[in-house]
Amino acid sequence: MKTKFCPNCGNEIPLNEDICRYCLKDTADTSFLSTNSGQYQYSLETFKPVPSSKINPKVKETKNVKKYSEGIPIRRILLLMIVTCGLYVIYWFYRSSKFTKEHGKDVNPILRTILFFIPIVNLVAIYLLFHDIKNIVKTKDISFNVPINFVLFIFGYLLSLWSIINIQEAMNEYYRLNNPNLIERRKFTTSEKVVMAIFVLIYAIIILSILCLIFMFI
Repeated sequence: MKTKFCPNCGNEIPLNEDICRYCLKDTADTSFLSTNSGQYQYSLETFKPVPSSKINPKVKETKNVKKYSEGIPIRRILLLMIVTCGLYVIYWFYRSSKFTKEHGKDVNPILRTILFFIPIVNLVAIYLLFHDIKNIVKTKDISFNVPINFVLFIFGYLLSLWSIINIQEAMNEYYRLNNPNLIERRKFTTSEKVVMAIFVLIYAIIILSILCLIFMFI
């Protein structure tokens, strides 16, 4: 298979690939290139990258940089929902809104998340989010039922969790098909670990307080 080098990040990609699977930039657009700066230097004839560190010792070459898909493993969502007593759904709603914006929808993720807290209005925001996600993932022949997932989402903790998992699986599949060389990040991020640690600490304080009250009245 014939290949070429991405003029932006320097990774080797198939010759017929117009969008780099690593940096997601247009490989035909070379207007942003500077042949004398950055991690790589390029030959204007071939765009073949030459590590700048070989030319300038002061420039350090980055090695073993892992690139992860934006997909979220379902087990991570389950544990975060359980530990946070469902509050993780707020961040999930924001992250999903951001997903729609990154794929061409004219939305403000922060504003849409704020609307999530307003009664009645939040129903419209939820339905529109699900509808936007469906329109994006169906470009990869992925689909889910918007009305059913909407109803599940607004009726109870367990049913909303089922809806979130269903929609997240659709987005994960979209990410997998769109960037097959990127893997899902299976480990929890630092921020997720911090959030879970805070909630565990809160639970520990509550349990200790209850035990203290019990011993006081014994």
